[in-house]
Formats: sequence, C-alpha cells, structure tokens
Amino acid sequence: MAENYEEIVERCYNSDPKYTEIQAGVPEDFADIKTLGDLLEINYKLVGVKEQLRKNLILKIERDESKYPGIIGFDDDVVPAIDRAILSGHDIFLIGQIGQAKTKLVQIIAENLLSPMPIIQHSITNDCPMDLPKKRLIALLKEDDTTTNTKFFVSPESEDKIRENKLETPIRWIDGQDRYKYLLATPDISVKDLVGYIDAIKVAKKGVEMYKIDSYSPGQLMQAKHGIFCIDELPVLDPRKQVALLSVLQEGRFTTGSYPVIFEPKTAFFATANPIDYTHSGKVIEPLYDRLKSHIHTHYPKTIEDEMMIILQEA
Repeated sequence: MAENYEEIVERCYNSDPKYTEIQAGVPEDFADIKTLGDLLEINYKLVGVKEQLRKNLILKIERDESKYPGIIGFDDDVVPAIDRAILSGHDIFLIGQIGQAKTKLVQIIAENLLSPMPIIQHSITNDCPMDLPKKRLIALLKEDDTTTNTKFFVSPESEDKIRENKLETPIRWIDGQDRYKYLLATPDISVKDLVGYIDAIKVAKKGVEMYKIDSYSPGQLMQAKHGIFCIDELPVLDPRKQVALLSVLQEGRFTTGSYPVIFEPKTAFFATANPIDYTHSGKVIEPLYDRLKSHIHTHYPKTIEDEMMIILQEA
C-alpha cells in the first residue's frame, strides 16, 4: 500500500468531494468515518470556522430554524447585527452591562452554528489531518522526515500517530461546544496562557531540545483551533497581552518564544466588555479595537413579557 500513498492523497486534495453535506463540511454519514483512510477515500474537504458559521447560519434561515435558541429579547436589534457580522466573517465585540447574555450568546453560536469536524484522536489542538499540506501528509505516511515545517500544522503527537497508524489513524468527530474556548480576563493571565510555553516536563521526559516544537505546550489560542475563542471582559487584559492577540486578528497567526514555526489558530474571535467597568480599570488598545470589526451593543429586556420568559427559562 505504501507506494499508493501519494496517489491517494493527491486524489483527495485535488478532487471534488464524494459526499453530500448535511451541514457545512459534514458528510451525511459522518459517524461512519473513523480513520484517516476514510477521510481520504471520500475526498474530505475541511471548511474553515468562519465559513462554517456563515453557511450554517444561511441554512438555518432557509429552513426557518432557530438560530440562537435560548436568546430572548434581542430579535429586533442584536440578532440582526450578529447575523450581519457572521455573514461578513467578522470577529465580534459584544458590549453591554452585566447580565445581558453576552457570553451565553457566544456559547450558543458555538453550539448551534459550528459543524462537527474530524480531528485526530486525543489531539488537544483540534488537529484535522487536512490541516497538513499534501506533501507533508505524504511524507508522514511514508515516514519520510526530510521535510521541515515552518508552520505548526498539527502537533508532534498527531504527526507521530499518522506515522505509526498510517491510513488507520483514528479520527473522532467533535462538535461546536467542544471547540468553544472561554477565557475570563483577569490581571493574572499571562501571555504564555494565551500563546503557549515551553513545557519543562516534556523536555525532561522526551529529552528534546528546549526550543524544538516537541517541547511546546499549547495555550488557549491553539486549544481553540477550528473553534470559537471568547475573551470575557477584554479591557481587563493589560496592553502587552492585548498586543499578543493583535497579530492573531491582524494576520491570523502568531509566533512565541524561540520556536522556529508560525502558529495559526484558525479561530473565530469574540470578546465582551462592559461600557462601564465596575471592578477594574482598563481599555482596549486602539489597533485591537479596530480589528474587532463588528461592535454590537446588548441590552436588558425591553418588555415585562421578555423578562418573565427569561426568568422561567433560567429558573
């Protein structure tokens, strides 16, 4: 079979999919697709997270299905603004006072508008085999380690799984709520928490060099790969930490420490803030504020009926 790896991968990457989608990027029989070989056989195409949100929102509208179940009182203003932002592929900044369902709304978007997607089993950075360029995937299947990565496509652990298991590499499908990463901004959050760090335990156990990618322990951004990353109370982060987020919004990538690779989280970014911060002082740096392209203001229920429905729902 080894001599056919190149042909199999080339066909998958260069041919049209052999399946009908039930959601963006989801084959109708996706539950039966359990290995890398199964994905390659159907010419699987990975759909980016913002495209998933956009396509699935359109699908909900066409089917007249609830887009944001559990969200009450926003139909006339907030919901249309969210729709426009998602259809435009924007990163979103929700501004409103405490208790206005800002983070609840983001969580519901993740649960309701993100498609299930295939990842290599036990991956903590949501590694899909199709994250790999075809030449790199062929090299791993052939156990040819002469190629050098300039980007973090998948984790070293996921690459090892492909080398060991070849086409039988186990795949599992994870839904949107498992790719939703929530972070409450507090003064003690570090840049390392966001972008990752050198793991001394990995260095000691594996005997790897300190700045080889094998020693990398992913931060919150890479753990949100192919998902939604929500920072609650963004102004609480000091400017240095906000700068770490800026390159992700600006370029879709970042570097960290002395690792000789570029990291691409491929995430949709949501942030929240109070118009008046009751507990901390701080503000969002202007370049980051500008990169959050849709600024949407929430509000408390405008009618007694909406208030009663929320009370009954949350009771």
